[in-house]
Amino acid sequence: MASTITSSSLKVKISEEIELNGKSQGGEIEHTVSTNINEIYKRRMTITDTEVAIINTGTVAGGTFPAADIRYMRISNLSSSTASHIILRLIDGSTTSETALKLVAGASILFYGDTTTTAAAQGVLKYFDAEDGAISTIALGDILQIKADCSTSAGQDIEIFIASV
Repeated sequence: MASTITSSSLKVKISEEIELNGKSQGGEIEHTVSTNINEIYKRRMTITDTEVAIINTGTVAGGTFPAADIRYMRISNLSSSTASHIILRLIDGSTTSETALKLVAGASILFYGDTTTTAAAQGVLKYFDAEDGAISTIALGDILQIKADCSTSAGQDIEIFIASV
């Protein structure tokens, strides 16, 4: 049976609201990520102090998302507790390098897939570099996997949203 899913555009809107001395100082940007999104993945899960893979791409055994097809990823820490935080580890597929990012309560991190380059670098391919010390020559690697763990055993909830073609 042929697919009945009709591709659509994904629009992402980021808005800041603040008023200082009676004047609005916030901002808003809206971006159409892609006009041919036909797959969405959305999941909420609890992250504890035991590291767990939350997103697999490409060549990881049982890889869930083809890295070249990802156009947008959002990972949000849904907790309101400032007593702990989530650590995200981005694992590079070509050099097994990794980088770690702190995701505090209420925060989100966004990854936009590249659609302007050759097929070998689209999506989240050729996306980040990780080195010991200063980076002298940038050699972007693929996001092979994203792992997460919480700074406390009580854990925090996250939400993952992925849009792909």
